[in-house]
Amino acid sequence: MLLMAWCLTILGNPVAMNNRAAQLYFDGRLADAEYLYHVALAGTPSTDLLRTAAISSNLAALYKAEARYAEAEKLYRRALDLRQSALGGAHADVAASMNNVAEILRLEGRYGEAAPLFEHALGIFARLGAPSRGDLGLVLNNLAEIYRVYRLYGEAERLLGEALPLIERSYGREHVRTAMTLNNLAQVLERRGKLAESERLQLRALEIIRRSSRRHDAELAVSLSNLGCVYTRRKRLAEAIQLHNQALELIGVAETPARAAILHNLSGALEAGGRLPDALAALEQSRSIRERLLGSGHPVVAYLLKDYARLLRRMKRTPEAMELEAKAWAALEQNRPPEFDRLVVPVAALKSWREGER
Repeated sequence: MLLMAWCLTILGNPVAMNNRAAQLYFDGRLADAEYLYHVALAGTPSTDLLRTAAISSNLAALYKAEARYAEAEKLYRRALDLRQSALGGAHADVAASMNNVAEILRLEGRYGEAAPLFEHALGIFARLGAPSRGDLGLVLNNLAEIYRVYRLYGEAERLLGEALPLIERSYGREHVRTAMTLNNLAQVLERRGKLAESERLQLRALEIIRRSSRRHDAELAVSLSNLGCVYTRRKRLAEAIQLHNQALELIGVAETPARAAILHNLSGALEAGGRLPDALAALEQSRSIRERLLGSGHPVVAYLLKDYARLLRRMKRTPEAMELEAKAWAALEQNRPPEFDRLVVPVAALKSWREGER
């Protein structure tokens, strides 16, 4: 009722409604924010292409946070089309919209479609120079996630190493975006066995998130769990399991990609401690969430099935393991890594721009 009364006071002012919706979103009131974004869109003149694009993007970000990827993709594509119509093809806002669409495609496992959009956005931002430094870093960060899914950790580390200083210089060393880039780089370093460096970056990311003026429970949960992965590799299993359980408490019971990832990480720690039935139970929960959100053919699900099969083999359940291995390989065969040959061009542009900054 209070929200409805407030809406009546700004009826006909879509800008105010959009701003209020953004505040509600940051406060975790997603249903109220979604309602206001729809009202703001309905109240925006069809001729105001850029305002419609901005509100559409904001609503899409909300859907993305709720793992409603198909709805998010539709709105992000609408924003991209509107911005291209209003601004042409070589504008920073157009590149940002390309990055948004590509990120949704990445989350859906449609990597072959996502990669060209990431690369196109990279080329635009690199040519625009210093004002787009932070956006360029975000695209590099997102593109690195494709390499990480396919366990091409050397390439992922290279891209994240490029992204981090760009994001630090644009958003600041104490910004949550910086913390999450640190977190992503630390994950890759952990997979490459660089445990001391990974732990150092994870601890720095955690401190940034904890000092933030806003609550960032999801980001904090992910960082705690990723630090737990480092402790698992270092055989500090009690600490690792404690961190994963803290992360699960923070993230809540909603079936989100973050909860699925934390359960997967917890399974690894339990398995390392010899608690195989508990590890299998955690992995089954992760599998259930990921298959519901992503589908059984998603590469992330396929790699989870490989871990599941390995665990079943340790439990002497070989026939079940073989069945899952066959499913995993079939999914990966249908979702080969995309070709990244075109990446040479935007990286060359990035190198040229970086040299011009000196």
